[in-house]
Amino acid sequence: MKQINKVVSLSAEFTTKLAYEYIKSILKYVLIGIVGFIPVALSFVEPMFALLALVVTIPTFCFSFWKGYVVTYALNYAAFDFIAKKEIKPFEEYIQLANQDEKNLAKFVSFIAIVSIIFYIPTMKCFMDDASMQQLMIDPSSAFSNMNPKVLIVSIITTVILAQFVNFSLQAFFFGKKENYFNLFINCYKNTGFVGFIISNIIIGLTTYLGCVEPVIYFIIFIPLNLVVYSINLFWYCLGMKKTEA
Repeated sequence: MKQINKVVSLSAEFTTKLAYEYIKSILKYVLIGIVGFIPVALSFVEPMFALLALVVTIPTFCFSFWKGYVVTYALNYAAFDFIAKKEIKPFEEYIQLANQDEKNLAKFVSFIAIVSIIFYIPTMKCFMDDASMQQLMIDPSSAFSNMNPKVLIVSIITTVILAQFVNFSLQAFFFGKKENYFNLFINCYKNTGFVGFIISNIIIGLTTYLGCVEPVIYFIIFIPLNLVVYSINLFWYCLGMKKTEA
């Protein structure tokens, strides 16, 4: 419990130090993404804008999402300097470090996506067995609202098992870039232990709840929340590595 309190305390201090620079750095990509959705709104007024939405919105969204992801990944560099009691550099320097590793990060994120899809195959199979393709095409909202409880149960079990990997995957990558991806997958569990399991499911449960039930609140807090989540993850992962190396 003392370790958890220490990690939370360090995370609060880190968040206070980095909040302004991180939010300033990522907001420009959020704004680019929002601007990219203007053609979508215009297409409801004038259908001719639908083609523009296809050409502009999708590339703009992908660009802004990925660049925001890289900026957020840079928090690992800053958090590591912070916990190592080194002088905190301007956040732009951490972004430059993240940009240098962008290609390798993209490959690993693809691995995360593939693993997630594989884990969720049973959920998708249960859903497809329960809902017909015709129903999905004609009335998808009804298909989801009338979903068999079995599908939800399978989905929850999968999420609980996978949460530790999804939550700590970028920290595993940050500390083990030269290791193969299978080892990084194992490290997410080995280096974070049972407390890591609890932390991961709390974080994913909270963000999923806010995203689905309170989307306005989530939209407001998701950027500063990244500071808290990434720092907690890195601090706890560092503690786990010390234990496994001891």
